[in-house]
Amino acid sequence: MNELEIKYEQIKKALGNKLKEYRELAGYPKRTYEGGIKSANLLFNIESGQNLPNEDTIIYFVELFDMNEKQKQLLLELQREGKKIKKEMIREKRGWI
Repeated sequence: MNELEIKYEQIKKALGNKLKEYRELAGYPKRTYEGGIKSANLLFNIESGQNLPNEDTIIYFVELFDMNEKQKQLLLELQREGKKIKKEMIREKRGWI
């Protein structure tokens, strides 16, 4: 793994940990949601650091867990940073950098 890949993995894990912390503060269980199994699986993959969610997904969970603006901004900031690093990784792989 190169430096960018390591940083990307760290951001995915940090975002997942924060989302997990906010879900627990809101009193939601790990895998039971009104949106069905798809939401639960998506949340599990994000919390475990497997996926970097898009902005719409973060906003969905912000509304579901009734997070405050500070929590929302922190999650969105982590997502944007991860997206930026992912773009750099793709450019590097394609030889554009």
